[in-house]
Amino acid sequence: MEDTSSTAILFGGPGSERRVSVATSKHVAQYVPSASCLFWDTDDSVSEVPSQDLLDFPDPFLSDFACASPLRTWSSLDAMLETAATERMVLFLGLHGDVSENGELQERLEQGGIRFTGSGSVSSRLAFDK
Repeated sequence: MEDTSSTAILFGGPGSERRVSVATSKHVAQYVPSASCLFWDTDDSVSEVPSQDLLDFPDPFLSDFACASPLRTWSSLDAMLETAATERMVLFLGLHGDVSENGELQERLEQGGIRFTGSGSVSSRLAFDK
């Protein structure tokens, strides 16, 4: 059976380490140019942004990422995850801190049957308090 999945870099997030996430994902996008870029904003909305917008963002540590012309937008992470499951996306988790690394997000992805990079929910939960 042919694999028809696509790769998407999920970055940003509601936590205090979202700027680190933008920096990480900007670097990843350089090496995975075929990946779509999904920005998870602090209001829980998610926007697919042109990868060039992420690559051209000057210094993620000095200002918050924003995209003027998203390719598509979801009102919440849950809504985007429904699309991710339907479209068989593989999520590259370019996220840092809080719900992004403590196993909560990983558990939601596992329950939704969404493939992702990194440790699973149990490992993330156990290793989070470093």
